[in-house]
Amino acid sequence: MIKHLKNKKLVVLLLVFAVIIVLTIIFSNTFSQKVKTSDKVSIEYAAYFENGTLIDTNIKEIRDKNMLDKGNYEPLEFVVGSGQLIKGVESGIIGMSNGSSQVFTLKPEEAYGLYDEKLIFKDINKRIQIKKNSVLSLQTFKSVFSKEPIVGDIIKDSSYPWDLMVESFDNSSVVIKNVVNIGNSVKLPGVSWGAHVEGFNNESIVVYQDLNLSDVVQFAVEGGPRMGVISFINDTTFDIDTNHPLAGKTLLFEIKVLDIKN
Repeated sequence: MIKHLKNKKLVVLLLVFAVIIVLTIIFSNTFSQKVKTSDKVSIEYAAYFENGTLIDTNIKEIRDKNMLDKGNYEPLEFVVGSGQLIKGVESGIIGMSNGSSQVFTLKPEEAYGLYDEKLIFKDINKRIQIKKNSVLSLQTFKSVFSKEPIVGDIIKDSSYPWDLMVESFDNSSVVIKNVVNIGNSVKLPGVSWGAHVEGFNNESIVVYQDLNLSDVVQFAVEGGPRMGVISFINDTTFDIDTNHPLAGKTLLFEIKVLDIKN
């Protein structure tokens, strides 16, 4: 009986010892796992300017302390080396262990790039002059508007900033008048900002673009839409700065690795 109890205790001790070994291996692998390229990683982060001013974070306590607007408190998940984040963070995180924290100082080249004067669109005219009348070939008119021209016919087409009217036509061409009045709002194609009809100049309509300093805008260029900020404006011209808002800045990042998936 005593021998049986001893054997039973030995078995229990061996089982406990085995569980401890397994748990040790599991936790050891978990915390010794290091980030490498192509891993899917979840992190907490806080980004600061050099002077310590907070830019952004997904850590609620830090965000609340700095009185930032409510943000996304979910862990940031990305694939290392995919280009989803700035290169300084993606390269700096390589080699970090699961659960570890680190502070990075990133120069502009590793963050959002150097500030580039060439990325400023300068001296754009605030006033655009558009001819009061335009002439289309009869074939083009039929192709564009899918109808025969009729003198006095008002044409409404979303691709034009205002109504059009057929003023005259013959066997080869159609004269179209832009129907506008001073003060009319105008939606210019390819841009995010508004405009209005300021007046008339000889055979032209003068359109004034409504913009303010520091407005964030979008506009079409060859290759696709661009975002920018109105960095200079007066009564006749304006500039659009398309540099990233953090271009030229040295930044500090506090990173904690929450999870690593191979």
